[in-house]
Amino acid sequence: MGKKKKVTFIVVIGLLTLIIIGLAVMSVITGKKVSDGILNQNENNDTKRNSIEQLKLWNYDAESFHERYKGTDFEIVSSDMNIVPGTIYLCNEDSDRWVILIHGAGGDRECVIPLAEGYLQNGYNVLTYDQRGHGDNSDGRVCFGILEKNDVEALVDYARNDWNAEFVVVHGQSMGGQTAGLYAATEHAEKKADAVILDSPVPGLEILMFLMFTEEGCDEYAAKYILSCGRTYAKIVEGIDYSDGDTIEKMKDVTIPCAVILSERDETCLPEYVEQVFDNVASEKKVLIRMDSKHIEGVIDHKEKYFSNIFEFLLLIEEK
Repeated sequence: MGKKKKVTFIVVIGLLTLIIIGLAVMSVITGKKVSDGILNQNENNDTKRNSIEQLKLWNYDAESFHERYKGTDFEIVSSDMNIVPGTIYLCNEDSDRWVILIHGAGGDRECVIPLAEGYLQNGYNVLTYDQRGHGDNSDGRVCFGILEKNDVEALVDYARNDWNAEFVVVHGQSMGGQTAGLYAATEHAEKKADAVILDSPVPGLEILMFLMFTEEGCDEYAAKYILSCGRTYAKIVEGIDYSDGDTIEKMKDVTIPCAVILSERDETCLPEYVEQVFDNVASEKKVLIRMDSKHIEGVIDHKEKYFSNIFEFLLLIEEK
């Protein structure tokens, strides 16, 4: 190789190396930004205030609820040593039926009291709690059910062991529906939970992110690249595998009775994806409940129909 060609070769290799290094650095920066945006989304977000404001928007009388039902606060520790804060509401009768309610993204346990009211009126004791990254939960990261399901395991054990619960239901809304679904796919749920209810569940972390990126103007290829960077960074640095948050796929492992509530006018968790969540549920005891409402607002707009469908489903399970 001549001297001139050799110099040219070295220059080309150097430029390619710089390009590769630049792309790698850009990918890491992009991955960190995406991962931080997901996991730390509530860092400066007053989730407690958000719940109060949401209830006001729904014209729900929270003050009246708390006058009728005096909650008792508690804390438990999950298997990965996370401190889980919650509130217990006891119904007016001696009941061994319990429901664990899981709120969605951006709020806290106060946001599910419209659900709590319906269960309390129908003879269920209620456990509410703050998901990770929300309210007073000790873990500040939002993991879309991937780690949050560990908290649900601890809550189910708490209901069984400390309160002698004989019949335990897990009911989640939106991201809480995703958490409930991912929990339902575990061996713990198969052994310890009697039923799970998913109201407008997030169909999967990657699906949600992809839709978010494309809605913000990214083309399909750019969105896939950004998502890939975030996925890789989260797995290597944070130990979070996005595939563990694929609700649709995880439903293939759900063998306990499962009800999925679909909001027909949902623009957050689109009906076609919620149908896929339902279709993939492996349990023979499953039901799809359709509500003419926006995202998770079936319990607000059509309370009687909402709970009549739920308790019809649960009654069939209890009878068997």
